[in-house]
Amino acid sequence: LMEESGPGCTASANAFNKTLHLIPKLDERAVAQILGLVSGCGGGNSVRAESPEALALLLGPAVSLDTKVGGGSNSSNNKQGGGSGAWNQQVVLEGLKDSSAIPSGQKDSAKDFWAKVVRHFDYPGFFVPSEEAFARLVKMCREVSKEAFPLEAVCGKRWGNARGQLSFLKHVLCTPGKVLDSMFNLKSLVDVPAVLLEEDVSGKEGEAHRAQERKGGLCWLSTPICGALYELADSSDEARQAVWQILAHPKEE
Repeated sequence: LMEESGPGCTASANAFNKTLHLIPKLDERAVAQILGLVSGCGGGNSVRAESPEALALLLGPAVSLDTKVGGGSNSSNNKQGGGSGAWNQQVVLEGLKDSSAIPSGQKDSAKDFWAKVVRHFDYPGFFVPSEEAFARLVKMCREVSKEAFPLEAVCGKRWGNARGQLSFLKHVLCTPGKVLDSMFNLKSLVDVPAVLLEEDVSGKEGEAHRAQERKGGLCWLSTPICGALYELADSSDEARQAVWQILAHPKEE
């Protein structure tokens, strides 16, 4: 419905709320698709996972994201792409944070509701085309849920939309470790022996500190994330090629 209406439906809070009330079932999946659409990661004029352009982007070089996501808002953050034809991100965030946007059966467990939303990006068309869209999506999810984006939602199992899942992980693993710390809570995913995460007795920097200087940071010390990559590599020849390119990042630094 929002894709058909276009960015005009987010021109004001009133216009957006009217649109929300026209959606037959505003459940976790519907909200996930709204966030994907507005962030530029699925639907609208963004690159769709099944398109040839998505394949070209997936197999193309990754660009490092050097700007932090947690900073203050500005016009480029609030309006995706800028200009009068852009989605008004702030209107969407405020509308979704309103309790009326949550189904009545979920109002007593808003935290659980938003935790489920980020696990519903596995839908046809979802694809992360750029580092800007990646940062925008993660920031929107964090602002609307008041929680760090649960990265385990993207690496717990292979998605039906494997290309979309791989596009997200690609941008995670080409982002500097220090930036990732401001985007995700990685403690639950880093499962290497604790001794590797400390400075050794000689005062040398530990593996965790060295990892923070690399693209992907502590994600390379996570069995779930690396396991998801290897599983995705088995999904198709194109995915295997993309995964090999991602795995080359640490060797290049």
